[in-house]
Amino acid sequence: MKKRYGSAFTLVELLVVISIIALLLAILLPSLRRARDSAKTIVCASNQKQLVTAALLYATANQGKLPPCIGKRKSDGYCMWPQYIGCQPTVFQPYTPIKQYLGSYLADGKIFACPLSPADQKYFGEGYQKGTGLQAPIAMFWNWQQAKSTRYPTFIGASSVEKANGKIAKQILTADVLIYGWQDAVTGQKSYFSAHRPEGKSLRTFPPPSYSLKPYAWLIFDEFGTAFNLPQYKINMGYVDGSVKKISTKNMTAVQDDMSYYFYMFPKDEVFPASQP
Repeated sequence: MKKRYGSAFTLVELLVVISIIALLLAILLPSLRRARDSAKTIVCASNQKQLVTAALLYATANQGKLPPCIGKRKSDGYCMWPQYIGCQPTVFQPYTPIKQYLGSYLADGKIFACPLSPADQKYFGEGYQKGTGLQAPIAMFWNWQQAKSTRYPTFIGASSVEKANGKIAKQILTADVLIYGWQDAVTGQKSYFSAHRPEGKSLRTFPPPSYSLKPYAWLIFDEFGTAFNLPQYKINMGYVDGSVKKISTKNMTAVQDDMSYYFYMFPKDEVFPASQP
């Protein structure tokens, strides 16, 4: 008596099934990644909202004055590196950890680690408590000002809540880090470092592995070698009214950080023309 066997897939049928699965994955994965990144953007905005709220609570307790910048130069009073949450003091810049000002209103430094960035939340939570030298994926622009430039626009951060809507100061308090000017030591190629990860871009982490600091941003290479060839995507920015908005990079312009080769990116309607603040 002959045994009967159930029907089985032929090799051709199996290959067809595998091809269909691969095609479905190719269609669905980009959508899944966009959904995941969208959720991370919401968390990143929520983190920034907490930071803005802490700064405004500080202002409420200090006659409307916003916290000092932590990297104020002794020579001329201008501020540098608004993304630092702590640093060892130097002769030129007596850095004060941001926790000294916001500690009563912001308990956990993990909010400085935007989940869209390569930053480690635990690392920033510990660094905030200790006041160690850390660059964060979120920049604090209150009381931030660089020297007047005859070539590039000027941004003057709000010093108090009352002046934030006036001619002297603008409304932005915080922003996801987006800076131009890092130069590769080997190739000489310049790039952006950004808290967010634009789709379809070749990226590395910043700082590079050779640095002692842990990564907090992505390097986006300026593919065409033209300064400020900015990829188009959206970043979060926090405002003095307590809101956090998604702002497109499409209409942004560069503001040079005084005494450095780095440029912070701001919406064009939030800066003053060159030499005319």
